[in-house]
Amino acid sequence: MAGGTREPGSGVLERAGRILSAFSDREPALSVSGIASRTGLPRSTVHRIASELVAVGYLRRGTDGYEIGTRLFEIGVLAAPVRRLAEAAAAAMRHLSDLVGGATVRLHVLSDEDPARAAALLVQRLPGSGGASDRPRVGGRSSLVATSEGRALLIGQDDAWLYAFARRSGAVTGDDGALDPAELRLTVAGDRERGHSIAANPDTPDRLTLAVPIRRAADLPQAALGVDVLNHESARRALPVLRATGQTIREAVTASS
Repeated sequence: MAGGTREPGSGVLERAGRILSAFSDREPALSVSGIASRTGLPRSTVHRIASELVAVGYLRRGTDGYEIGTRLFEIGVLAAPVRRLAEAAAAAMRHLSDLVGGATVRLHVLSDEDPARAAALLVQRLPGSGGASDRPRVGGRSSLVATSEGRALLIGQDDAWLYAFARRSGAVTGDDGALDPAELRLTVAGDRERGHSIAANPDTPDRLTLAVPIRRAADLPQAALGVDVLNHESARRALPVLRATGQTIREAVTASS
């Protein structure tokens, strides 16, 4: 990166990545002090690198501080595998929602193959007829443990991956705190045996979400398809069509490759 910094190139990129990752739905605009507190970087480093990010369009200066720039959006939509998956899934997701009474349908992928960085990344959402929370937004991340889609993504991971994921600091959290790796393996083993996962709806705790993994196709990341359901009985009725829709999506992606 330009600017005459003394840090090795990889160090500058790592710092720039930390700065960009400091932004979130809740805090889309941050001051230099805010970025420094979230990244652990000195204010002078934040100011220097943020200025360079502004110069290339990755950040912009707004009235409330720095914000993510439009150039990052332009680059993000070029993520071909995920874009192809989202486009191929759209029609099938609409059909699924119609079949299950207008419920909200979501499509997630594993954000990273590295268990140290992995999360459930939302790539497509079809809000139900009753309305739905906009959290997470498309492009937002959620827990791999506390959501049905996240747990469906874990079904395809082996024990070594799960152990590394469970051991990372703060990775596996829930109402009862950190999960033991053995407990995580048992949870995933149960979901794997059933071929689906079910969990409390994070937005409507008295309802549930049901999810199934979508088997990998071509160069696509691991994916999971989820739908909101009222209770376990409605989940039982929705499961066959959810599985069939997942297969339809995989076939559509394969055909478009």
